[in-house]
Amino acid sequence: MKQLFSSLCICFSMFSAIPSPHVEWSKDNMRYMLCFLPVVGIVVGAVLVLWEAICSALGFEEIISSVGLTLIPVLITGGIHLDGYCDTADALASHALPEKKAQILKDSNAGAFAVIYTGVFFLAFFAFGTELEVCAKTGLLIGIMQVMSRALSVFASTVFPKAGTNGLLAFFTDSASRKTAIVSLIWMILCACGLIVISPIGGAFAVLAAILCIAYIGLVAKKQFLGMNGDLAGYINTLSGLIMLVFYIFAERIFNI
Repeated sequence: MKQLFSSLCICFSMFSAIPSPHVEWSKDNMRYMLCFLPVVGIVVGAVLVLWEAICSALGFEEIISSVGLTLIPVLITGGIHLDGYCDTADALASHALPEKKAQILKDSNAGAFAVIYTGVFFLAFFAFGTELEVCAKTGLLIGIMQVMSRALSVFASTVFPKAGTNGLLAFFTDSASRKTAIVSLIWMILCACGLIVISPIGGAFAVLAAILCIAYIGLVAKKQFLGMNGDLAGYINTLSGLIMLVFYIFAERIFNI
């Protein structure tokens, strides 16, 4: 039990801006850290539900609502997943060889493409967020997608081959990879059920989007980066949240005509 609590604390220390108890970052304490990453998504989702309830109570319209839906996940996580998205987008846009892409990921400077694609992400998420009704149900919907995106990221990190044995991702997934993969799969199944309960059609398409994102990141990791790494995990975490929202919105509009 103590080891699980330590893994939970380290997870929140690493993947959120929420203060958490200090524990030693030993290999044993980190063994199940990634199993708890979706829990960070649950916290994000809870805040989103509260935000939407406040917006609804105060009569705010979709624009104000969407600002919170877009920014709250970034503020709570400290932007750690967005950092991986930026680095990966920059590397992919270079169209360089895999070895050169790996060097770009390690560069601490933000390239032009990282800035451009970050702007594209925020604009797209905000725009599609304005298509959602201002209510607590919307906060729950995006919250479940936040949990799903993290579970998806963990699943990809533990199932797909890694780029090396010395990276941060390799260190985190070295122990208990099989158990972590199973736990992340359970998280994804629960999230899929939740999305479909909220909206049978839109939720089903959001689940389809998540499956496509898994296939996509597996292909990109193999062909473009010679394996999974921490930046790719952050990239698919961020991107999948947007893609699920896009699929959901289009399905709702198409099949409700």
